[in-house]
Amino acid sequence: MHEKEVTAPRRRERWFWPTLSVALGVVVLLLAFSPGVLALTREQEAQRLATVFAEVYQYVRSNYVDEEQADPQLLIEGALQGMFDALGDPYSAYIPAEDMGELNDLTVGEFGGVGLLISAGDSGVEVVAPIEGHPAYRAGVQAGDVIVEVDGEDAVELSVNEMMQLLRGEPGTDVAVTFLRDDAIRLEVIIERALIEVPTVKFASIQEPGLAADIGYLRITQFTRRTPERVSDALADRGYSSLIVDLRSNPGGLLSAVVNVSNYFLDSGSIVSTRSRVRSENQVHYASRRTTIVPREVPLVVLVDRGSASASEIFAGAMRDTGRGYLIGERTYGKGSVQQVRHFGDDAVKVTTSRYFTPNGSSIESVGVIPDLEMTLPELSEQEQETVEELFADGRLRQFARSAVNAAGGEPPAAEAVAEFVDGLLAEGVALSREHLLRLVAEQVRRSLPSPPAYDLDHDVVLQEAVRLLAEGLVAAPRTGTAARLPQPDEPVVREPVRRR
Repeated sequence: MHEKEVTAPRRRERWFWPTLSVALGVVVLLLAFSPGVLALTREQEAQRLATVFAEVYQYVRSNYVDEEQADPQLLIEGALQGMFDALGDPYSAYIPAEDMGELNDLTVGEFGGVGLLISAGDSGVEVVAPIEGHPAYRAGVQAGDVIVEVDGEDAVELSVNEMMQLLRGEPGTDVAVTFLRDDAIRLEVIIERALIEVPTVKFASIQEPGLAADIGYLRITQFTRRTPERVSDALADRGYSSLIVDLRSNPGGLLSAVVNVSNYFLDSGSIVSTRSRVRSENQVHYASRRTTIVPREVPLVVLVDRGSASASEIFAGAMRDTGRGYLIGERTYGKGSVQQVRHFGDDAVKVTTSRYFTPNGSSIESVGVIPDLEMTLPELSEQEQETVEELFADGRLRQFARSAVNAAGGEPPAAEAVAEFVDGLLAEGVALSREHLLRLVAEQVRRSLPSPPAYDLDHDVVLQEAVRLLAEGLVAAPRTGTAARLPQPDEPVVREPVRRR
């Protein structure tokens, strides 16, 4: 008995310590893998890697054989570029100081300059159009003029970006610019720079027989800080019976701008929501009756294409999901993320901080907004595409448009002149349809006009369809939150333009 009484406690003791060790080990493991400890471990690892980076940077800077290549600014900028490349996100980027001007143009919507839209031409950088009412316009600069000198320096070989840097500057300062017109006339003008607003909004009326009031046409090319004010001005006190909002080739812009513009059309409900890992970025933007400009009973058609992205997709998605608007065109680009710009001295970074969702909770990232009625232009064959490229390469379309507009005193040329030019191309054996050639020439003429019209109803098949549906009353304003929907074809509609007289 005595031996058993002594032996039992010893056996229990032998089992107790191993069991306690295992239990303590489990507790330690649980603590080690708890979220707080894991976060601490990740933070410690991040600090270790930052220390390694600093040491590598110092070593390369001090020991690389070519001292100029080991310039601190070059090394840091290269490292920052690599950091954003590692994210694999095309919308997040490091922005050096010299590129900040372009970003400001897209967001603020204004800059100091002369007021020219420019592009790369056959003989150098040429004027697409002077912005009406701004310094270059008042100085007599015309579409098609080629910039050959800036402040006495040869500018023929400059890129568009380099030219922009020279023409821009503080409002009130002068810049001397020499233009070459029609390959013969040299124009030397001194232009005083001013605050230039990027034009993002155009409004016009479309008259259709049988309608008591016109159809309003609103073109928004981008959403800048100024866009809501310009849209408000365009829509105020207009006698339209229905409205078309054209967002084709609109690359987007500011979230706040598109929310404000959407508010002009919606009187309640969600416009867009954003979701992020940062709690303060999780927001829902609601419409308010106080800011509505376009009455709910006004039918609305929204035009989109594959170039409609980001903010323009927010507007299109809000109009579609709430039933406020009827969408026509192509599936949109599919950019469903929101970026924040953070400045670090003169440089900045643009980082994707959240994704946005349409009112019904859909993300359009890599999917896009699908129109209610899909419409596409006829596909060109490989040979036809090569023919188009050749026509633009030899410059004949541009040359005809420029000379025809000049001959007409800055107005669109007569239809007979355009038809004669197109018939000449066909007689030469140009392998394109007559209608496609007329459309190409019309676009070049529009680009050559000092004050181009807001729309082209002769050749724009998507706009033609929008006008037809509205004129025939086939798109109705929403009554109970859902707009009238038309029967959908099994395949996207492919249409050739209907010639209007």
